[in-house]
Amino acid sequence: MRRASEPLPAQRPCWSIVLAVDPEYAALRHIGNLEFARLLQDARIAFNDLLISKMRGRERFSEQMIAHISMDFRIELFWTPEIEIYVRPSRIGRSSYELECTIWSGDRVAVHSTTVNVWMETDGPAPINDEARTLLASLN
Repeated sequence: MRRASEPLPAQRPCWSIVLAVDPEYAALRHIGNLEFARLLQDARIAFNDLLISKMRGRERFSEQMIAHISMDFRIELFWTPEIEIYVRPSRIGRSSYELECTIWSGDRVAVHSTTVNVWMETDGPAPINDEARTLLASLN
């Protein structure tokens, strides 16, 4: 897990998703912490959909459980018609990996989130299969 004193990434990761903002929220000015959580969840779901599509479907993709989630709010962010979220897998372990998500405002990170995703099977944590491990590493 990144410590508060560690620097955030200077460059945006290569994979991102642009989420359209609900017009109801676009009329508001400030993005609240709860909405950040929703936006980051949408980005994680889209990232999992990408993994599934590249792994020949769900039969090669294990269920996952989020064992830990953190969000660090760096600067205030205001609603725009679309919000781009950058996603990067990091620290790939035997049965889990970290997923870092960042939302930028100009050249600064507004929000940084880390989740620990555990690869699951019916009886508990399971090793990440080779295909998924290779794909995760290629998106790092």
